Amino acid sequence: MNSIWLREEGEGKLGEGWMESRFDGLNEQNEASKGKRGKVIDPILGISLEGRATHEEQQRIWRFTWERGNLPETNIQERLDRGVANTNWIVMFPEIKVQHLAHSFSDHCPLLINTRRFAERVGDNNFRFEAWWLLEESFMEEVKKLWENSSEEILKRLDNLKKGLQIWAGQLKKNRQKTKQMLTKKLGELRRVCSTARCPRCYFGVEESLHVFRECPFTREVWQALNLAWVMENTSQNTWEWLTWVFKNSNNYQCRLFCYALWLIWSFRNKLIHEGKNSTGRGLAQNIQRHMVEYEGINAEKKTEKKIFKSHSIQENVPRISIKFDAALDSRTFKSATGLVGWDMRGNLLVIKTVIHRNVPSPFAAEAYACLEGMKLGIALGSQSIRIMGDSKTVIKKSKAMSTDKSVIGAIIKDIQSKKSFFQDLTLKHIHRSENTHAHGLAKRALAKEENIYLIGEELDRHISTLDEDWQRNPD
Repeated sequence: MNSIWLREEGEGKLGEGWMESRFDGLNEQNEASKGKRGKVIDPILGISLEGRATHEEQQRIWRFTWERGNLPETNIQERLDRGVANTNWIVMFPEIKVQHLAHSFSDHCPLLINTRRFAERVGDNNFRFEAWWLLEESFMEEVKKLWENSSEEILKRLDNLKKGLQIWAGQLKKNRQKTKQMLTKKLGELRRVCSTARCPRCYFGVEESLHVFRECPFTREVWQALNLAWVMENTSQNTWEWLTWVFKNSNNYQCRLFCYALWLIWSFRNKLIHEGKNSTGRGLAQNIQRHMVEYEGINAEKKTEKKIFKSHSIQENVPRISIKFDAALDSRTFKSATGLVGWDMRGNLLVIKTVIHRNVPSPFAAEAYACLEGMKLGIALGSQSIRIMGDSKTVIKKSKAMSTDKSVIGAIIKDIQSKKSFFQDLTLKHIHRSENTHAHGLAKRALAKEENIYLIGEELDRHISTLDEDWQRNPD
């Protein structure tokens, strides 16, 4: 059976000869092809068998399929690899083409055999997985939905997945394009606003703080309607001096009304610029007075609710425990001591505890262990309302967070966060070191003596007389 070289990319045109028999010489089919087409392209050199290659043919030839040597003086390029098929296979795929791909690890170029028709290749939208898809929060959910909604065989499901992801990505691009257009439009509006320094209301003065809030004719109308015309009597050209003068000469009600007016004057100025909504000075003054009345009513309701809640809390008599923690670290032995001091809501000393820790790598870890021991002590005391306080801002911040901490003390922080569910009312508060002297001194003494103590109830009462007077009541 005859074997035939496959036409390669850049090797002749679709109407030219491109086959050669592997027998010696050309068979009758090739002879007829030669007579019919005028020439046969050499499968190895890629040139006409009747003569040398034309300039166009030389430009189309892929020069090599094997390469060795990186330097110009040692570089060798040869054309070794070819695609071969029999006549029957060629009849089935008349538009076959072999493409040389770029090589990377191997010194041979990969050969890609493309059996699809040219018309199909032109209209084909090849599926390409985009790396940015993985950055989208909805990607995994979309893949799961497309996969579960398809019940066909594996190849069909993969095809549905491909089409679904293309639609999903197209919709994302469309939405982003709309967002981009909207933001571009807003940016243009902001540039237009910033390009002029004139007041958008009176178009007379330069728009700066004193003009907007005191000198603009619109603002003057507002102050007169609110019976605050006297605020315009001060002619200071410094904004802060003017505001200080107004607050100094106002009573509480006038101060609140003045602040409301400043806020709404600026808000209505922004509405005029960005939304095109205009208002008169008298209309704005009425709006300010309405807001003021609503504020006074809400404030009165809050005060009433606060009194009722305070009375209800006293009746329930729910004890609230405050625990202060601190740590002391010996960096030579990697030992740390935790000092815990607890008071009840009346300020009475409730509990004292120290804990020795070993293999503590850093001061942050020592503070984290101290906070964890404070949480454990609160659980042991059985209180549902507790306040944990310490002077380590980092530990308090990480403990209050809901997200997983990935720092070196992340495991300790995770233990602290897991114990929050034991309390109905938990407060984690950072305090200054000067407010934490009791826990700090307790931790230092415990580290020096390497002792664990836990004093509560009668045991604490027996030892309380030996403590300083300021220990006996909560300094807070």
